[in-house]
Amino acid sequence: MTTDRTGAVPLLQQAYLQQYPGEATQLLEKLPADQIGRILGDMPLEPSLPVWERLVPDIAGRVLESLPLPRIRELLSRATPNRCIAWLTGLEPEVRERYLDQLDAGRAGELRLLMSFPPDRAGSLMDPRVLVFRPAMTVREAMRRLRDSRRQDILSLFVLDDDNRLAGFIPIQLLAMSRAADRLDELMQPVRAFVEALAPRDELVERLDEYRLIDLPVIDRDGRLLGVVPPGPGRGRGKRGQRDAADHGRQQQGGAGPVEGVFRRAQAPALAADQSVDGLSGRRGRRSVREHHRPVHRPGGAAAGGCRTVGQHRCPGDGRHDARPGAA
Repeated sequence: MTTDRTGAVPLLQQAYLQQYPGEATQLLEKLPADQIGRILGDMPLEPSLPVWERLVPDIAGRVLESLPLPRIRELLSRATPNRCIAWLTGLEPEVRERYLDQLDAGRAGELRLLMSFPPDRAGSLMDPRVLVFRPAMTVREAMRRLRDSRRQDILSLFVLDDDNRLAGFIPIQLLAMSRAADRLDELMQPVRAFVEALAPRDELVERLDEYRLIDLPVIDRDGRLLGVVPPGPGRGRGKRGQRDAADHGRQQQGGAGPVEGVFRRAQAPALAADQSVDGLSGRRGRRSVREHHRPVHRPGGAAAGGCRTVGQHRCPGDGRHDARPGAA
């Protein structure tokens, strides 16, 4: 008896996607975009749609670009509007418009309306090209994903759960100093501040100042990440916004972006010593996650070589340093 392996493999893949869409999604996200496109593109849309809607937006957007236009039209017509928006906003404007032009007028108008934000709202100030990660990923996998993206403007890694809701974040400094085998769910910290896409600029600036943030996530009403308000022009009119913009500009003009600079600085002796010495005993080894996440307060402010805020840590400036949610 012979077996038709050519026909059996797609059937097995389809059955696996239908029964275990969450696991299948995480396996697919490790593959190149064109390979994901071939696997999902050859399947009927009905069984593959739950996996499409679980893909992280930046990967889903790249996979879209590998598909033929008839398949793109079918997918954008059937998927939930919020997922379509997440995929489309990270694409180049001309590519996005070409895909929208494939849809009927009603559907295209709906998606265009949902992607438009009034001026001075968080949605119009955010960068939708967010590189996101999964809790089960290792530091090695996250670093490979960072390098493959060639992005030099990433300051925090945002971690999404299986439903693509914001689960936590990791300052890139912490990632650079962690072991390659560490999992992201061991390192990630709770996101203490975020805004919805229609939040006014004043609310955005208030959150940035209150929590002393480097970047601020923007979510939809379901808690799914839409984008990040990065350092740079437009994030605030006050002194803090101007200072962040100036710091960001100097960093970019210096020839090394945040990713490259942080990984380079991670090798500095002071940081290496802080990473590897366990307390006063001098025993070399990895500190506990709780200790590793706790910032150290140095009075005098950053200008005097004192305390600096990393990621979403907050420094009250009074000699205390507490990273717990809601701590002063």
